[in-house]
Amino acid sequence: MYYFRQQGRKSRKPNMKFKILSFFLYFFLIYPVKAQFHQDFQKGIDYLKTSKIDSALYFFKKIEKQVTSSDDSIKGIYKLNLGKVLKLKQDYPEALKLYEEAESIFNTIKLYDRLAETYLNIGEFYRAKYDFDLSLEYLNEAKEIIDKHHVSRETEAYYWSRRAALYIEKEYDCHNSIKCSQKVLELFKGEGANALVASAFNEIGYAYKNLNKDVLAEEYYKEALQQFRKINDELYEANVLINIIRLYEKKGRIQKAKSFIDRGLEISRKKQYNIYLQDFKFLEAGYFKVTGNYKKALDSYEVFRELEKAEFISKWNKQIIEAERKYELEKKNSELEIKELNLKNQANELKSSRVNFFIAVGILFSLIILTLIVLFFFRKTQKNNKVLEKLSKENEFLLSETNHRINNNLQLITILISDELRKANAESENIPIKKILAKVETIAILHRHLYQSADKRQVDIHEYLNEIKSVYGEVFEERNITIDLKIDSVLLSSDTTMFIGLLVTELIINSIKHAYTREQEKAILISVLREKDFIHFLYHDNGEKPKTKEIDPKLVAQLCLQLDVEYKIDVTKGFKITFSKKIA
Repeated sequence: MYYFRQQGRKSRKPNMKFKILSFFLYFFLIYPVKAQFHQDFQKGIDYLKTSKIDSALYFFKKIEKQVTSSDDSIKGIYKLNLGKVLKLKQDYPEALKLYEEAESIFNTIKLYDRLAETYLNIGEFYRAKYDFDLSLEYLNEAKEIIDKHHVSRETEAYYWSRRAALYIEKEYDCHNSIKCSQKVLELFKGEGANALVASAFNEIGYAYKNLNKDVLAEEYYKEALQQFRKINDELYEANVLINIIRLYEKKGRIQKAKSFIDRGLEISRKKQYNIYLQDFKFLEAGYFKVTGNYKKALDSYEVFRELEKAEFISKWNKQIIEAERKYELEKKNSELEIKELNLKNQANELKSSRVNFFIAVGILFSLIILTLIVLFFFRKTQKNNKVLEKLSKENEFLLSETNHRINNNLQLITILISDELRKANAESENIPIKKILAKVETIAILHRHLYQSADKRQVDIHEYLNEIKSVYGEVFEERNITIDLKIDSVLLSSDTTMFIGLLVTELIINSIKHAYTREQEKAILISVLREKDFIHFLYHDNGEKPKTKEIDPKLVAQLCLQLDVEYKIDVTKGFKITFSKKIA
């Protein structure tokens, strides 16, 4: 007995030592790490609440690796809050990706309060993108959860806040917007300042401004300003400042706005938030203009233009890179999905052949089985068709995004060339740049027609040439040139239309430069007439300047070569060029 008791005591001692060692390891190594993780996470969320986005991003990035080993609820909350930060940083694609990942996690673990909050943030994302219909869909999803499940007061208040914004922006319903914002105020009645209450005051002020109740609008704006200052949220304070300044501008009291403008500029520089800095610089230029300080007004406006240009170029570059990356990714995903669908179709065909074998066993049994199989494949085909339709819509979206970027490129080129024209002094320096600008504008007009048209392969030559004519309207008026267009409405291929447009542009420029004497009556006739499957082109100016040599412009010849036409030039009475082309 003594032996077994001694043995028993010996077996318990190592076990006790192990427990003590485990306790010390947890207390001194593991617990501090976990405590630091939760502390950093909370700091990031607290900084986000007051729109200190750089500080919030620092702490979220600091805990990024630890989040991967955390439970799903922590992962979801992390992705949701990091998405909010990236949205404020204007990294919209990555923000939306994080929102969708958070939505998937909360859906899986049935965390309804956070799921509703995620839907509201996705809705707000699309509202900022002016996709009000999609924004309303997500807000309705959130409302359904709020009605069915217990959610926090903050989530419910955030729903009413975003619904108030949509009532004005989507439906122009200021009265319902005010009612929604007042529900936010009722939820926090008698409590201290917070961001939702401050936003509600701001939304009510905006609604009253649209109702032309400027006194009430000013009262609510100033209350919103005080609320945001109490919680030290400078980013949203700047937003309210812009609203107040614009209200004063509307009422003709911009002189009273100087202190608000200065505060807005201070916040914008401190936060390095260039969008607000642009707005405040523009408003400052308006203030100086009204107060008669035109030099300072011009200086402020120049800074505004430089900021606007820098932001445009930055966004343009980011969006092009993102569009290209997304296009390649979607292309690969589409190819994979198509291959999977092909494999499924092959499997379906194999199953069908087996079914045909069993049909021979018995007519009644085979009819029942066949009916079930047809129903199964009908539903599966419907599902596959929906997938293909979704892929088609995504490809259309990518094409639209690409067209949008090209249109932006052409606009940027036009802006840069126009800037060079404004800076140039000598007339001789302007002429080559003006010719380039005219041709860029001609191509830009064609692209705009293609971008706005349902059929991207054909353009109406009547509309296209009339728009080119409008580009030169001021030039024709300045030089007393009468232009007469006789253009049939004919759909031509985009390439043919572009070369005709460039040809007309070149001919107009040549006529303006070389054709006319100062005293003569100046006129240009352009006609494109259809006869069966052909178009007949005519360009004629009545220029009276003497022609010292045979006229055969090289660029005109090259453009006609591209059009694959034989042209004739007649200089007996001015300059006339004609050709005919078969409609493809």
